[in-house]
Amino acid sequence: MLRTHFWDTQVEDNAALILGEARSRTGPWAMLHVSWTEWKNLFSLEIYCRTAKIQVDGLVRSYGPQRVRIFKMGPDLGPPQVEEISYPDEDRSWEREWESFSGAIRAGEERPPGGGLNDARYAWRQVEAAYAAGPYARMREAVQPREAVSS
Repeated sequence: MLRTHFWDTQVEDNAALILGEARSRTGPWAMLHVSWTEWKNLFSLEIYCRTAKIQVDGLVRSYGPQRVRIFKMGPDLGPPQVEEISYPDEDRSWEREWESFSGAIRAGEERPPGGGLNDARYAWRQVEAAYAAGPYARMREAVQPREAVSS
């Protein structure tokens, strides 16, 4: 579901996706919501498992402190056991990710950490499918990736 509710643009300012096999009642699935209209900067990621939940909040600066909370279900289904990990106010994750990625390229690894070209193509096909199914189908050409140019 792609919507433009606040900004006067031809690009959506909110997107909600439910990802998974539509006909499966037991397969994995994920739900994603992104917004340009949230008035308070917010980063929150929750991963639900059978007997635990992992919650990540904050990205430092205006998004608040970074922390991870792990909720473990007890055998009697009472209040969960909670473990919390807080991180420093400086976020160096992008710098470390770039070091890892560029190091993999220099080392000539076929499949860099975090996935390869086929994974990127799959992710892009999912984005295209969301645009094709939504109210912005006419803009599909505007988001097409350019073909790689070989030299």
